[in-house]
Amino acid sequence: MVKKLISILLAVVLLVSLAALAHAAGEEVILKVADAKVPDDKFKTNIGADDETLVETHQEGFYAEWENVPASVQIMLSYDCDHETDGHISLYVNGEFAAKLPIPSTGSWWGEFPRNEPTNVNIPEGATIRLQVDEGDHNANIRSVILITGTPEEEPPQTGDLGILMYIAAAGLAGGGLVLLKRKK
Repeated sequence: MVKKLISILLAVVLLVSLAALAHAAGEEVILKVADAKVPDDKFKTNIGADDETLVETHQEGFYAEWENVPASVQIMLSYDCDHETDGHISLYVNGEFAAKLPIPSTGSWWGEFPRNEPTNVNIPEGATIRLQVDEGDHNANIRSVILITGTPEEEPPQTGDLGILMYIAAAGLAGGGLVLLKRKK
């Protein structure tokens, strides 16, 4: 009876710990267009409205910059564009080139503003990020920038690793069977 209680207690501790890790790493922070520094307000539409959007992003000299952003490991864009080919836009972190963010065509310039696939990045706490049109980049109507918080040292919890070790320990204490899980790479 005591072994079963210990097993249950260890399982609960494991689940709570993994839930806390998953919650701590990976929260979304949405950067609004209204908070962006741009070279001229001609790059914004619906100024002051909830659906404020960056437009005319194909013009030479376009950039949108957000200061003092949280530490992040991924970035996405909420945007619309209607190009014949998929494109990208450049991301700079603290003035240094960081990545080309993909901008696949959505088939419309003003539609649902879907999100693109997340791009892995290393954005330190308090950084300044800039979306900038460099040579070869495409334009898009950008509704928001979505950051997934965390730091590069934090990895999302994996099925296995600590969980399997704790299960083995709990099963051994409880005298129960052992189930091995294969971790996907």
